[in-house]
Amino acid sequence: MKKSLREKIKDLPTIDEMIQADMKNPEFADEYRRARLKMSVVRAIKTAREKAKMSQTELARAIGVKQSMIGRLESMKGTSLPNLDLLTRIARATHKQLVIEDKTIHFELAVK
Repeated sequence: MKKSLREKIKDLPTIDEMIQADMKNPEFADEYRRARLKMSVVRAIKTAREKAKMSQTELARAIGVKQSMIGRLESMKGTSLPNLDLLTRIARATHKQLVIEDKTIHFELAVK
């Protein structure tokens, strides 16, 4: 008997199962971990900015960069992770602790 579309869909692997299978490939695993870290960094930056009730433009002015750079950071359009100097300036400008947390890393940056 022919399976219905619903039954076919139930037979498909979940995204988690697909990722687990792909994690056996070291190149994929490295890229996946880097992407998760980047998402954690972006989340920490955006959370600090929002808690400080700052716009992207206000944060950019406070740390001496263009608003478009903050926009790129928060939208993850850039290809690289921000450096420690930039993270420190963001923490200082927002007066917030940056907490970067992932399954394999916990990083907190607080400026006094």
